[in-house]
Amino acid sequence: MTSFAELVRYLAERFLQAGIESAALDARLLAAYAAGFSPEETVTKRDAALPPEVLDRAVEAARRRFAGEPVSRIVGAREFWGMPFGLSADTLDPRPDTEVLVEATLAWCRKHDLAGAPLRILDLGTGTGCILAGLLSELPNASGVGVDRSEGALRTARQNFARIGLDSRAFFLCGDWGDALADATFDIITCNPPYIETGDIAGLCPEVRDFDPLLALDGGKDGLKAYRDIVPQASRLLRVSGLLIFETGHRQARLVRDMLTELDAGFQTEIFPDLAGIERAVAGVRQSGGDGGRGKKKVGNPIGSG
Repeated sequence: MTSFAELVRYLAERFLQAGIESAALDARLLAAYAAGFSPEETVTKRDAALPPEVLDRAVEAARRRFAGEPVSRIVGAREFWGMPFGLSADTLDPRPDTEVLVEATLAWCRKHDLAGAPLRILDLGTGTGCILAGLLSELPNASGVGVDRSEGALRTARQNFARIGLDSRAFFLCGDWGDALADATFDIITCNPPYIETGDIAGLCPEVRDFDPLLALDGGKDGLKAYRDIVPQASRLLRVSGLLIFETGHRQARLVRDMLTELDAGFQTEIFPDLAGIERAVAGVRQSGGDGGRGKKKVGNPIGSG
């Protein structure tokens, strides 16, 4: 009978022959998925003989990988901020770069001694709920609301929060950005909106184009439609001195920053790079003045810890 280690070697060789760059990692993850092994068991049971049904599952998983489906979609989960998040056809596959939003928000909380405060967090376009869950896991007295236009995405988010034990501190609403929250105000608003230009979607890598939901990708002709819809709502939904933070696409960060600084409520802003050094997140702290920031003294690094 074939052992787990032999199955990993076989899959890795086949993936490498198919030109899959992450052949060794994909082979290990898919073999573990087929066998139902935990990360620890992939080491302690590497020589264990596998029954035929496991091999059948591995073959089917490999077939899907050859067809371009991402490993996370095949296994149905992705790790984000050290926690596993279930995926569905209605949710984006969380990327490591999105953790920048969590890191920057936590830095702002620490700087202003708010890590233990009863903060109210709004996550627009919540998807799997990964951003909101990352924050609630680090802010023990905070609570949150996740909003999404997709009922399917909200079902996935609720399941994720129940699985990781955060469901008592959050609830989820179906709606178009902040429209369903007429009278609510929040201390923090986070958002990873669709920001791909419509004309660029056909050229995306197959793992994104063919498996992430179009609703979560298409940002309109210039990729900025969602920001134009959301930014005017920020003054209504965010308390004075509260934090608004967006994920942005390539070459969009400064355009989104300009939208914030032009608001009548006035925002002091900062841009954060991702792991590759690309400007990935725009954060703004709402000011008490009503002149949209015009004529206001600029304050260096108002959000981060340094």
